[in-house]
Amino acid sequence: MIIINIIILITGFTLIIQTINISKIVNFNLGVILPAIIGVILILIVIFQRPLKRLTRKGVGKVLKIIAIALISFYLLAMAGLLINVQINKNKVPSYKAEAVIVLGAGLNGAKPSLQLQKRLNKAIEFNQENKNAIMVVSGGQGADELISEAEAMKIYLVEKGLPEDRIIMESQSKSTYENFVFSKEILDKKYNGNSYNTIFITNDFHVLRASIIADRSGFKNIEGIGSDSFTQSILNDYLREGLAVIKTFIIGK
Repeated sequence: MIIINIIILITGFTLIIQTINISKIVNFNLGVILPAIIGVILILIVIFQRPLKRLTRKGVGKVLKIIAIALISFYLLAMAGLLINVQINKNKVPSYKAEAVIVLGAGLNGAKPSLQLQKRLNKAIEFNQENKNAIMVVSGGQGADELISEAEAMKIYLVEKGLPEDRIIMESQSKSTYENFVFSKEILDKKYNGNSYNTIFITNDFHVLRASIIADRSGFKNIEGIGSDSFTQSILNDYLREGLAVIKTFIIGK
């Protein structure tokens, strides 16, 4: 039992350190602080394990314990599905030629794409080599701490890398993945006069599963997702947060 407690404590402190380190290099979000929250909980469980055992033996305490175990199990199941999806879709090649490409926003540092967003944009540039005639929609609004919209920053980045400006359409109103798809669909439906078109969306690998669900629910008929690599130092944070986001999407559909 002592060895297990030591392992739990080391894990807890490691998660807290991860939050401290990553907070210095990426924009603040739930994923940044989530490892620290989990770490603190693990440490408190070890410190107060005896009174916790007494409190959860019967009555309300026991019910709360069962609920907690069920929620944790549900979360771990979502994480497992997420990891399996990433592996299945690794190096995925779309099953059709795309007529439209949507690049989902992922935050800015001032007026520059975040490290995570740069990964998505670089994937879009790579994808463009085989789909030079596809219309590209860059989708993302302007956050409170951002100097311009994500869409504008993405377009600037892509044009600087050599993509034709006239093939890039900005969608700069969205504030969520659901809105990314809904507003981008409005643009593309108008562009193609209501006719059908094949669409590819580009995001980070950990985000493809949830984004695919949202894309289907936002009305797209022919759409597939491809994932870019993720920023290595924030992988733990991204996956922990995305596990919660997957659960939210299954519950409310967005």
